[in-house]
Amino acid sequence: MSLFSSNKTYLGIDIGGSTIKMVELEKKGKRVYLKNYASTYSNIKSDPFLGGRENFLKMAPTDLGMILQEVFKATKFQSQKAALSIPIHSTFTTILSLPLELNGEELSDAIRYEAKKHVPIPIEETILDWRVVRTTQTQIQKQETDVLSGGKKGNMIQEVFLMAVPQDIVTRYQKLSKMMKVEPEVLEVEIFSLFRAAGVKETEHYVFIDIGGQNTNVTIFAETFIKDTFNINISGDDFTRAILQEKRSLSFNDAEKLKIEKGLTDDLVKRALLPYFNDLVDRIKRRQPIGFKIDKVILAGGAVLLKGLIEYFKEKLGVEIEVINPWNKIAVPASLKNTLANQGASFAVAVGLALRGLEE
Repeated sequence: MSLFSSNKTYLGIDIGGSTIKMVELEKKGKRVYLKNYASTYSNIKSDPFLGGRENFLKMAPTDLGMILQEVFKATKFQSQKAALSIPIHSTFTTILSLPLELNGEELSDAIRYEAKKHVPIPIEETILDWRVVRTTQTQIQKQETDVLSGGKKGNMIQEVFLMAVPQDIVTRYQKLSKMMKVEPEVLEVEIFSLFRAAGVKETEHYVFIDIGGQNTNVTIFAETFIKDTFNINISGDDFTRAILQEKRSLSFNDAEKLKIEKGLTDDLVKRALLPYFNDLVDRIKRRQPIGFKIDKVILAGGAVLLKGLIEYFKEKLGVEIEVINPWNKIAVPASLKNTLANQGASFAVAVGLALRGLEE
C-alpha cells in the first residue's frame, strides 16, 4: 500500500459527425482538473446544399486516424488510456425485463437469449454490454415462446439496459486507438457520458436533447433509468442549409455565423429553423410516456447555443430548460473559464468519458 496518493490522468475522445472533441482530465486527491483539451471540425463539402460538412463517422479509419494523429501531435496529450464515445445510432439498444432471481451466469445466459429477439444482426457479430437499471414489480403475461417470464401477477423483475455494438464498429475504434497510441479501455454510448457530465439529481426525470452536427438524439430518463431514446435526422448542418435556402447569396460560413450570432432573434433564421424545432417538440410530446412528468430538459451539442432556443423550448414544453455545463465540478484555469463556458455543451460527452475513466 502506498502512503502517498498518486495523480491519475485520463483522456475522453468524442468522435462526432462534424467535430472531434478531446478532453484530458487529471485527478489529484478528490479534485479533478482540466489538463488539456482539443477540437477539430470536418471540412465543408464543395456543395454545402447537398451535404454540409464531411462526416467523420463515415471516413475510412486510416484517413480519420491521420486527423487524430495530427490533433495529438499539436496538443501533446500525455494520457496513455482513453475512453471513446459510440454514437447511439450506431448501436442496438433495448430494455429487457427479467426475473429478479436471475444473477451471475444465469443472468448472462438469459440476456444473450433475449438479445437474439431484439438485435437484427447475428449476436456473434456484435459485442454485448448491459447494466441492470432498476428492480420493479409488475405483471408479466407469460407467452408460449417466452420461457423466461414467470407469468405470475406482481413478480419482482429486474430491468436491464442492453446494448449491442456491431463488431466492425469496435474493430474500427481499436484501429483508431492504435494509430493514436492510446489504450481504449472504455467504449461508451454517448448518452451515458452526457448524463455523467451533467451531474444531475438521480431522483428526477429528465429529457436530454443532444443536437449535433449530423443528427439529434433525444433520451428520456426516469431517475437513472432510460425510459426511451430515439434519433431524429435533423442537425446543426441542416439548420445552416435551411438558412442558405432562405438566402442563397450567403456562403456556408456566413450562414453559420448568422445562425450562431443571431439565432432565433433574427426573422430570417427564425423562419428557416422553426419548422425543425416544431417537429422536434412534437416528437418529444408524442414519445413522452403517459403520466410522465418532466422535471427538466437538458440541452447538449454545439447547436444548442442558438440564441432564443432556451426560451423557445421553455414556452413549448413548459418546463425548466438548462444547457449542460460539464465544467461545474472540474477545476479549470481562470484564463480559460470564459472560453470554455461557451463551449461546454459541445465538450460534454468528452468530459463525461474522461470522468468515466477516472472512476475505473
